[in-house]
Amino acid sequence: MSSQDQTEPCAAPNAPVSPNESNHETPELVPPEQASSDVSGHDEQNLGSNHIQAERPPQPFTFGTVHEGLGVDDTLDGCEGPWDYFPGGHHPVHLGDRIGPYEQYRVINKLGTGGFANTWLCRLLGKEPTVYVAIKIVQAHLSGEYNREMDNASRLHQLAKLDPDIKKYCLLPYDYFELEGPNGFHDCIVYPVAGPTLWDIAATVESPHAFLRGLARQAAEAMAVLHRNGLCHGDFRPSNILLRVDGLDGLSEEELAGVLDQPSGPTVVKLDNANPEANPPRYILRPALWITKRLFTDQICVIDFGESFNVSDPPEHNGIPFDYAPPELALWGAFGPSSDIWALALTMFEIRLGRKLFLCPEADVSPYLCALVHYFGKLPEPWWVEAGWAEAATFAIKEYRGRDVDPRDPEEPMNQDCDVVRRGTLQNEISRPVGHLLSLPDGSSWHGPLVAEERELFEDLIFTMMDLEPEKRPPVDEVLRHPWFSYPSNPAPDSPGPAPAGPELEPNPTPVDILPSPEAPAQLSRADTQAETEAAASTPAEMHSVDVEMPDSPGEERSGSTCDCPPEDVEHDLLDPGVLKVVRGDFCKSVTTWFQSVIRALRF
Repeated sequence: MSSQDQTEPCAAPNAPVSPNESNHETPELVPPEQASSDVSGHDEQNLGSNHIQAERPPQPFTFGTVHEGLGVDDTLDGCEGPWDYFPGGHHPVHLGDRIGPYEQYRVINKLGTGGFANTWLCRLLGKEPTVYVAIKIVQAHLSGEYNREMDNASRLHQLAKLDPDIKKYCLLPYDYFELEGPNGFHDCIVYPVAGPTLWDIAATVESPHAFLRGLARQAAEAMAVLHRNGLCHGDFRPSNILLRVDGLDGLSEEELAGVLDQPSGPTVVKLDNANPEANPPRYILRPALWITKRLFTDQICVIDFGESFNVSDPPEHNGIPFDYAPPELALWGAFGPSSDIWALALTMFEIRLGRKLFLCPEADVSPYLCALVHYFGKLPEPWWVEAGWAEAATFAIKEYRGRDVDPRDPEEPMNQDCDVVRRGTLQNEISRPVGHLLSLPDGSSWHGPLVAEERELFEDLIFTMMDLEPEKRPPVDEVLRHPWFSYPSNPAPDSPGPAPAGPELEPNPTPVDILPSPEAPAQLSRADTQAETEAAASTPAEMHSVDVEMPDSPGEERSGSTCDCPPEDVEHDLLDPGVLKVVRGDFCKSVTTWFQSVIRALRF
């Protein structure tokens, strides 16, 4: 549910490429015996005519990082590595796999990757016209009692009965099941398919300014819906906000190839010293990019509620990246609704202007403090001197900027009032052209700057939302009353109507924390599907080093249950309440680690 860069696909070979069949030339390796002879001064020819020198077989080519004896033969482009597939980690997935309690979902492509889960585009079998879903497979060690997303999704479903805006602004799951694999038990959450994130907006619009303002307003409205229902999102950022799509269901799989990139990714390479406990897939897929804009709507949906919490019960840990973390969270661990406001301000800035306002070079306190002082000046008292952050900032600036701080330099941000530095940063950044890849109907690209009147209004809005003192930030309802949201020159479009529902699919009216019954519905006959199962096993899904050909029938690699799967011409209900049972426990706090934010160079 995040976007990644992708290399240009190459022509796929006619057969799968194994690590030993790579087209890359393998460097010639010198056997250890020969290398040691040069050091010791012995001559191999003096060892006698009967001596046979041992030959070490050449190792397969690997590209980039090798860890635990595992590598890949091409770039990962931000994806997970094969070393993330140990017990407790990701579940290995291949194209054509059938997953689900009755293997009713067939894997077609990859939509997203992350430290918490991978998200897969799947087709729901037995439905005509076609129905596609996005299945989020959570890492095993984060599943079960450690998965706050399931608990929060269950609460959102209950709240949606009383507040329809929950369904309007939040992506609610259809279904949930548990998957057993070589790396453990994995929570699997079935969502509607949504489009690209708001960090990667590429669209053709008639009025770019109004379009972007409308998206930013929806982001604020979405947060207002959560807060008035007693929830903080906890990880509010553009990569967790998607554009809804309309018209995907009903397309054939062949037509789908014109909507999303063909599956592609590097082959996994196991070296001689590979850890035998690893269970990686044969290849690592990169998330597919949307190659057409015609299915995108102007409606957003908020995703990823794994860090969400009750306003009255903040967690001890939070996994929001440092680029979106407010000072009170990054420096001393406090978190609440005002922290969401800080993240909303940065998110609205990115939506409106197409670039980040705050860049932290590394996911740690010292580089965060260095960047904070550079962009926003010194912290207010009593935090600055009395709490010792002034001294810490001095060391951080010396470490990350390579210079000492001159306490007499009036241009030094540490010597200036934080409001002066913060406003200057906003004025400089808001005056730059918009960075989104937007196009006008005539095909020309657009990167227009904000006009002076809107610049002043937007600067004032972000300035108030990013006060360094959390108690001075306005609540989200007050944010929505700011004059920028009713900017008269080009008023923002009306708020979107209810989200379009996919054919024959509605979110489960019962709580989502459910598991399917181990017994298949009566209408699914195993005898009738035996021939199809045998045929599927004889037609493996082919994965190549860079490009992947989609199989005509399910792959031989089977995930989860080994039971026969229902034929595609048999109708069955995705959410049949007769095959569901509640097995989840009480709400549990998740102990998570900080996500590694993207390492970017500071502009200083």
